[in-house]
Amino acid sequence: MAAAGGGAGGVAGVAGSPCGACKFLRRRCVAECVFAPYFSSEQGAARFAAIHKVFGASNAAKLLAHLPLADRCEAVVTITYEAQSRLRDPVYGCVAQIFALQQQVAILQAQLMQARAQIAVSHQWPDSSSSSIASLLRQQEVKRGKLVKKLVIWSNKVPPPPPPPPPHRESEPIHLLPFPLQHSAHAPN
Repeated sequence: MAAAGGGAGGVAGVAGSPCGACKFLRRRCVAECVFAPYFSSEQGAARFAAIHKVFGASNAAKLLAHLPLADRCEAVVTITYEAQSRLRDPVYGCVAQIFALQQQVAILQAQLMQARAQIAVSHQWPDSSSSSIASLLRQQEVKRGKLVKKLVIWSNKVPPPPPPPPPHRESEPIHLLPFPLQHSAHAPN
């Protein structure tokens, strides 16, 4: 497993260099380290810090250990993104970015509709006076403004995400998976 980028031999073949996660946790990086392939010694500690703060090192390790090797890289990218989003916006996390992008898409769709209307008007009446085309374009602009206002009102009516769970107590485990982590995903029940 050390060939993928870490372990006891170190990251990228550098002897004695722990992976970024083990460096952050100040522990010895072993050959079976689940984090070594995904957190380099140089930049991995900073990326892992967000995961550790939001999810916890143990929970992240359990999550990765229960995934097939082919899915682990994507899982690391995802939990890193979600952890960094949650640190930037503790209430909404990445949902705030999703809402902002949805609003941007709505505005761009309205602009596209306006541009298509302008093209249709110019093709429909090529010999029309410029004043009649200008009045039609103003009407389209008013319609676009109303559409954008409706979309903004609609996006404000979308209920906010549920409140965060109560603070974690040391005695309660946090599960990142929809199934208990004590059981193997491949073991019969």
